[in-house]
Amino acid sequence: MIPQTIRQFNAFIDGVGYAGRVTDSTTPKLTLKTEDYNAAGMGGTDVIPLDLDKMEVELTFLEHTPALLGVIGRANIPMTLRAAAKRDDETAVPLVWTMRGIFTELDSGQLKAAAKVELKLKGVLRYNKLTHSGQLIHEIDIENGVRNIGGTDQMADIRAAIGM
Repeated sequence: MIPQTIRQFNAFIDGVGYAGRVTDSTTPKLTLKTEDYNAAGMGGTDVIPLDLDKMEVELTFLEHTPALLGVIGRANIPMTLRAAAKRDDETAVPLVWTMRGIFTELDSGQLKAAAKVELKLKGVLRYNKLTHSGQLIHEIDIENGVRNIGGTDQMADIRAAIGM
């Protein structure tokens, strides 16, 4: 069977859509930090799961707008990526990343006459939720200690233990 492919996507930054003006995005990677553990009597090294590494997003735009140039350093900027995944003649299904964070890097690129100009933004996320066809895949809320992956909130017992 042919796999689903991303046919199109759109980016929304601070409520503004950029269809036709955004060329690519690197979606947030989830990386679990671990600590190696090896004690007497063990036959090897195990790992202790800790927290997640910082989640980052990158986007490339084909224009320099005041709105995009003005997001650097502003906290809790809402961001949404919406993609259409489709296989053959099946109906496209939505993948939606709902995020909130701070843009920490703005690269205006090289200015050159008669050439398209790229604007690259890189941000660190405090909130990251992915839904696929309306189904929650993961929801990470750093500030509120939520790490819901595959329907299980992996931090619920820790929040309860510390009174959150």
